[in-house]
Amino acid sequence: MDSRDQTMKRFHYCWLLLGLLSAQGVVAQETLIEDFEGGNYQGWTVEGNAFGSSPASGKIGAQQAVVGFRGGGLVNTFLAGDSSLGSLTSSEFPISEKYLAFLIGGGKHPGETGIELYVAGELVRSATGRDDERLEWV
Repeated sequence: MDSRDQTMKRFHYCWLLLGLLSAQGVVAQETLIEDFEGGNYQGWTVEGNAFGSSPASGKIGAQQAVVGFRGGGLVNTFLAGDSSLGSLTSSEFPISEKYLAFLIGGGKHPGETGIELYVAGELVRSATGRDDERLEWV
Protein backbone atom coordinates (compact mmCIF):
# COMPACT_ATOMS: atom_id res chain seq x y z
CA MET A 1 0.00 0.00 0.00
CA ASP A 2 1.33 3.46 -0.91
CA SER A 3 2.06 5.52 2.22
CA ARG A 4 -0.28 8.26 0.90
CA ASP A 5 -3.15 5.76 1.17
CA GLN A 6 -2.66 5.56 4.93
CA THR A 7 -3.77 7.91 7.68
CA MET A 8 -0.51 9.68 8.39
CA LYS A 9 1.27 12.84 9.21
CA ARG A 10 4.25 13.89 7.15
CA PHE A 11 7.03 16.27 8.09
CA HIS A 12 9.35 18.24 5.87
CA TYR A 13 11.96 20.62 7.32
CA CYS A 14 9.88 21.54 10.37
CA TRP A 15 9.54 20.59 14.00
CA LEU A 16 6.48 19.12 15.56
CA LEU A 17 4.80 17.82 18.66
CA LEU A 18 1.20 16.68 18.62
CA GLY A 19 -1.65 17.11 21.07
CA LEU A 20 -5.41 17.56 20.95
CA LEU A 21 -6.91 20.96 21.77
CA SER A 22 -10.33 22.57 21.67
CA ALA A 23 -11.23 24.99 18.87
CA GLN A 24 -10.84 28.01 21.16
CA GLY A 25 -7.24 27.10 21.89
CA VAL A 26 -8.10 26.28 25.50
CA VAL A 27 -7.00 22.83 26.51
CA ALA A 28 -10.16 20.86 27.20
CA GLN A 29 -8.52 17.46 27.36
CA GLU A 30 -5.07 17.00 25.96
CA THR A 31 -4.21 13.60 24.57
CA LEU A 32 -0.69 13.17 23.31
CA ILE A 33 -0.56 11.19 20.09
CA GLU A 34 3.18 11.35 19.35
CA ASP A 35 6.26 12.93 20.83
CA PHE A 36 9.99 12.85 20.26
CA GLU A 37 11.21 11.96 23.75
CA GLY A 38 12.92 8.70 22.76
CA GLY A 39 16.49 8.31 21.66
CA ASN A 40 15.46 7.45 18.09
CA TYR A 41 12.61 7.66 15.58
CA GLN A 42 11.20 4.21 16.38
CA GLY A 43 7.80 3.78 14.73
CA TRP A 44 8.54 6.44 12.10
CA THR A 45 9.67 6.05 8.49
CA VAL A 46 12.71 8.26 7.93
CA GLU A 47 13.77 9.24 4.40
CA GLY A 48 16.62 11.57 3.42
CA ASN A 49 19.32 13.34 5.44
CA ALA A 50 17.25 15.91 7.32
CA PHE A 51 16.63 14.18 10.65
CA GLY A 52 19.75 12.51 11.94
CA SER A 53 19.51 9.34 14.03
CA SER A 54 17.60 10.86 16.94
CA PRO A 55 15.42 13.82 17.92
CA ALA A 56 17.22 17.07 18.77
CA SER A 57 17.07 18.80 22.15
CA GLY A 58 16.99 22.33 20.69
CA LYS A 59 18.98 24.31 18.15
CA ILE A 60 21.63 22.75 15.96
CA GLY A 61 24.97 24.52 15.35
CA ALA A 62 24.64 28.19 14.40
CA GLN A 63 20.83 27.97 14.14
CA GLN A 64 18.79 30.53 16.07
CA ALA A 65 17.37 29.32 19.39
CA VAL A 66 14.45 26.92 18.96
CA VAL A 67 11.69 27.67 21.47
CA GLY A 68 8.09 26.70 22.13
CA PHE A 69 8.47 22.93 22.05
CA ARG A 70 7.35 20.72 24.91
CA GLY A 71 9.47 18.09 26.54
CA GLY A 72 13.10 17.39 25.82
CA GLY A 73 13.01 16.34 22.16
CA LEU A 74 11.87 17.69 18.83
CA VAL A 75 12.36 17.08 15.13
CA ASN A 76 14.91 19.60 13.88
CA THR A 77 15.95 19.39 10.23
CA PHE A 78 18.74 21.98 10.36
CA LEU A 79 21.47 19.31 10.31
CA ALA A 80 22.84 20.47 6.96
CA GLY A 81 21.33 23.95 7.24
CA ASP A 82 18.64 24.81 4.72
CA SER A 83 19.94 22.16 2.31
CA SER A 84 18.60 19.25 4.44
CA LEU A 85 16.05 17.11 2.60
CA GLY A 86 13.78 14.33 3.75
CA SER A 87 10.47 13.20 5.15
CA LEU A 88 9.43 11.68 8.44
CA THR A 89 6.21 9.66 8.32
CA SER A 90 4.34 8.24 11.29
CA SER A 91 2.52 4.98 11.53
CA GLU A 92 -1.25 5.15 11.19
CA PHE A 93 -3.05 6.40 14.27
CA PRO A 94 -6.73 6.73 15.16
CA ILE A 95 -8.27 10.18 15.31
CA SER A 96 -10.83 9.92 18.07
CA GLU A 97 -11.38 13.59 18.89
CA LYS A 98 -12.92 16.43 16.89
CA TYR A 99 -9.76 18.58 16.98
CA LEU A 100 -6.12 17.85 16.29
CA ALA A 101 -3.32 20.37 16.83
CA PHE A 102 0.37 20.41 15.88
CA LEU A 103 3.34 22.46 17.05
CA ILE A 104 5.39 23.62 14.08
CA GLY A 105 8.17 26.10 13.37
CA GLY A 106 10.84 26.74 10.79
CA GLY A 107 10.71 27.85 7.17
CA LYS A 108 7.61 29.19 5.47
CA HIS A 109 7.66 27.34 2.16
CA PRO A 110 4.12 26.17 1.31
CA GLY A 111 4.14 23.13 -0.94
CA GLU A 112 7.81 22.46 -0.17
CA THR A 113 8.23 22.21 3.60
CA GLY A 114 5.81 21.65 6.43
CA ILE A 115 3.46 19.05 7.80
CA GLU A 116 0.69 17.19 6.02
CA LEU A 117 -2.14 15.21 7.61
CA TYR A 118 -3.71 12.49 5.48
CA VAL A 119 -6.97 10.74 6.38
CA ALA A 120 -8.03 7.74 4.30
CA GLY A 121 -5.40 8.68 1.70
CA GLU A 122 -6.69 12.26 1.30
CA LEU A 123 -4.75 15.37 2.35
CA VAL A 124 -7.00 17.11 4.88
CA ARG A 125 -4.63 19.63 6.49
CA SER A 126 -1.22 21.09 5.86
CA ALA A 127 0.81 23.76 7.63
CA THR A 128 4.20 25.37 7.35
CA GLY A 129 6.41 27.36 9.69
CA ARG A 130 6.47 31.16 9.80
CA ASP A 131 10.18 31.63 9.04
CA ASP A 132 10.82 31.51 12.76
CA GLU A 133 12.31 28.95 15.15
CA ARG A 134 9.44 29.52 17.59
CA LEU A 135 7.05 26.58 17.47
CA GLU A 136 3.40 27.62 17.21
CA TRP A 137 0.18 25.61 17.47
CA VAL A 138 -1.72 25.07 14.23
